[in-house]
Amino acid sequence: MNILVYGYYDEKDTISLNETLKTIMKKFRVRKYYINADYDEKLELTPFKELNNHDNPSVDWSVLKPLDGELLKKMADCEVTVLKMMDRLECEQIKHVTYAERKRLYLRYLRYCNDFLKNNKINMLLHGNVPHSVYDFIIYSLCRVKGIPVIFVYQVMEDMMFFESKWENLGDDIRKEYARMEKGTNVTLAYPYSTLFNKQTSKKNPVQFYMIKENAIKKYFRDLLIGVRTNPKIFIRKMSSLTYWKTQGKERINKFIHLLKSKILFTYYNARAEVPDLQRKYIYIPLHYQPERSTSPLAGSFVNQLLIIEMLSVLIPENTLLFVKEHPRQHDIGRDRHFYQDLKKYRNVKLMPRDFDSFTLINHCLAVATATGMAGIEGLFREKPVIWFGHDFFQFAPGSFRVSKLKDCEYALNQIINKQVKPKLCDIKLYLKAMEKIGIVGYVSPDYRKVSLLSTYENNRNITEGLIRKMKQLGFKTYE
Repeated sequence: MNILVYGYYDEKDTISLNETLKTIMKKFRVRKYYINADYDEKLELTPFKELNNHDNPSVDWSVLKPLDGELLKKMADCEVTVLKMMDRLECEQIKHVTYAERKRLYLRYLRYCNDFLKNNKINMLLHGNVPHSVYDFIIYSLCRVKGIPVIFVYQVMEDMMFFESKWENLGDDIRKEYARMEKGTNVTLAYPYSTLFNKQTSKKNPVQFYMIKENAIKKYFRDLLIGVRTNPKIFIRKMSSLTYWKTQGKERINKFIHLLKSKILFTYYNARAEVPDLQRKYIYIPLHYQPERSTSPLAGSFVNQLLIIEMLSVLIPENTLLFVKEHPRQHDIGRDRHFYQDLKKYRNVKLMPRDFDSFTLINHCLAVATATGMAGIEGLFREKPVIWFGHDFFQFAPGSFRVSKLKDCEYALNQIINKQVKPKLCDIKLYLKAMEKIGIVGYVSPDYRKVSLLSTYENNRNITEGLIRKMKQLGFKTYE
């Protein structure tokens, strides 16, 4: 079999991957790996040269299999998602990426990947994350259309990960496991689920490590040190490349201009925000940082968060408000004045100051409404019902209401406001136990490595065992 390994973007990401790939190669008789990142040169992997947002000059477009109407029709949902996902490209440059340019990039990469999958007889796609960076989502969707099995990693929190195949079905195995468990049972949680439960139920409000602002200079030199330790050859090759330093300089300039534009935008937002009256009845809506996987693709049609607010605004009672708070790290990409102007058109929508404490808003609300945000999880642990508009592992937890249609939202609001349905902490603990039975204790991202309590050996072992189980579930035969 041939496997395409995608989403491990640099040498730091592949540390936990190398030993796993060696084991999988023997156990499943993998003939060839293709990978889109720097890697351990001892593994004899074949580089997969993605196009990114630039044409690959080595591609001979005159011989690539052309696209046809049948494939384009099957990929229609992917196209809609990807064109919005290409907001990410604007983070790398100053100018706006037009619809025409987005469509051109989509069609070229679709053709390139379609040809690659066929000519190289790919039997499986292994991805290090939920596909969400434009090009990886195209190849993921192509595999789905062609019936090629897909396995990707979903890192929920520190040392808490799952192998999944469809982003629309996140948490479905947990839902089934929870349904089999006897309710009211007093369970004991193991690490890392015990840590999550203890943090969320302590008197001190927990702050996720990725929300702690790190000194940019310190982070830069730390990453350099990791690069040297991980693979000195690749590090030296990168540092001696003139292209690398030109790219670094361009990125710094772009970042400065985006920071300036963001400051102007949020001056506008702050002038329209107001200190909340916590005595009022309200639903708390913390906006997602965008563009990011939490909404694209995981929010589906609700990637435009205005749709969430509009639906709730129309359906809630007259004496209830919507407290909307902008993400503290949001920048000008994914937001503009029109977005906030549209929000202010609804009399029951109030904008919250960006620095107002989120936990205070959760503690006093009727419910939390979010696509897939961490505030939803925090709400459940504080026995607040949560309305989920996206796909997340906690969407099936007790006290959760999944919304895709208007009727779903009407039902959720009736249960929350009229019947006062709330989750119980003991049931949330039981749901964590169901997650524990399904999940894998480990990490693949270097960001999570720095907060992990696992040794490299433990992490590699857990990931390898979990991947083998998942591949067997998908029908792959072992030869050992």
